[in-house]
Amino acid sequence: MYWKNSENVGHGYNNFIKMDELSLLLKKEIGIYAEKNDKILDICCSVGRILNSLCEDKYFNLHGFDINKTAIIQSIKVFPKLKNAVLTCSSAEEYLSSRANNEFDITFSLSASLELIPSHYPVLREISRVTKKYFICLIDENGHAYPRFSRYEFQKNCFTILKCYKVNNSLTMFVLKKIKNSFNG
Repeated sequence: MYWKNSENVGHGYNNFIKMDELSLLLKKEIGIYAEKNDKILDICCSVGRILNSLCEDKYFNLHGFDINKTAIIQSIKVFPKLKNAVLTCSSAEEYLSSRANNEFDITFSLSASLELIPSHYPVLREISRVTKKYFICLIDENGHAYPRFSRYEFQKNCFTILKCYKVNNSLTMFVLKKIKNSFNG
């Protein structure tokens, strides 16, 4: 699998250490909606650069997962402040399916993470199921491996769009609020 071996093909964790313009923008939106004690999940976190930045801003109930085992192992070495974060090596399918309903107050994802999850897996349904308040994501709605009808899927899965704006020619920022709960819990 490509992402399990991403260190060898140009998508290693070293490419995801610096807080670039997109990760700063996503963090800014998270900061508007998250409270310091919220349980926050970074979906496909790589080495944890956004979680580390949130930790520096005194958020403390931080969680993340990524399929890249090397990135998860290196996260504490690269970002020592993440020693209290709960980081797991897992695919999105395994991780999200194993989590409790409404377990996380805020969930978020930066770009290609969602776009590369196979379309047969109901990723947005699972994100909605584990999210209690907000899902914030920066995605390419039209240019990815597994086409989805994101706006329809958001609505279908109990989210309403609070914010939606183009960041550049391909990426759109979405801030979604969980509007109802069709899941037990």
